[in-house]
Amino acid sequence: MARECCKRCDFPIITCLCEAIKPVNNRTKLIVLQHPDEVKNKKNTIKLAKMACSNIEVFIGESEQDFADIMQTLVNSKTALLFPSDSATPFDQLASDISFDYLVILDGTWRKAKRIYFVNPWLKNCHICNLHWQTKASIRYALQVRSLAFLLLKQLPTALKSSKTYHQIICSIC
Repeated sequence: MARECCKRCDFPIITCLCEAIKPVNNRTKLIVLQHPDEVKNKKNTIKLAKMACSNIEVFIGESEQDFADIMQTLVNSKTALLFPSDSATPFDQLASDISFDYLVILDGTWRKAKRIYFVNPWLKNCHICNLHWQTKASIRYALQVRSLAFLLLKQLPTALKSSKTYHQIICSIC
């Protein structure tokens, strides 16, 4: 028999997270580029992010054509891309100098997120940033679970707190 799930967060009633999520009215719009395979993922990362952030939009796809609707807007705006790269600037350092209109997050396994990044050359026009959580242990854990979802949920508050374009931290889901 299937377990009864919360209609809001989709977790089993016994592990429902709704009480822990404190919504934030964020000025900087979060743009999630989600790989199609992640849409029905049971981790509910994006559903939880939508519950926590008032200004978030999700685009599902992988290729440049899939993201054509948002690509031009992001390229012509002050946009940061949260992506662990050797050339990335720490987000708190970048956010202290620039007020961003958009923060782009790639949702997928590590392999799929990298694929989205590499098949969409326009993403390289964004300010590439990372978070201070990029220790060997946290990256090793992300590779073990083959997903950036854990790191996204754990570290998004750090990014929001660091950015002067946010009124408050997203927090209690982490």
